[in-house]
Amino acid sequence: MILLRRFAVIAVGGALGSWMRWRLSVWFPVASGTFPTTTLAINLVGSALIGVVLVLFLDREPPRLLTHSFLGTGILGAFTTFSTFTVESAELLRQSEPLTAFAYVVASVVGGVLVAMASMRLTRRAIHLEVAL
Repeated sequence: MILLRRFAVIAVGGALGSWMRWRLSVWFPVASGTFPTTTLAINLVGSALIGVVLVLFLDREPPRLLTHSFLGTGILGAFTTFSTFTVESAELLRQSEPLTAFAYVVASVVGGVLVAMASMRLTRRAIHLEVAL
């Protein structure tokens, strides 16, 4: 029963997250061969939010697995998109835009890690799990 509940919250969250990503791509379209700002923004915001969700729902006792499954795996897992990132990077290379592709890959990977780390640290400070330096 617990596995079925977890599956259900992930499925509902995934539907919401993918719908949110689709809406943003419609509202903020990016021309082919140009820097994919919409996907980058979505992935960086998602990276920051997953850091917050991890701290709020898994780092605390007791961990809130259903809430984390809904928000982290469901909504944010579907909202962020590795497959779009890789296809956009490959398309930039195919269109002879290696510097743009390189900048996009670095901004996505390094930026994603940095914003996730920063959001986790700030969240821990905000809820007093980590002492400020």
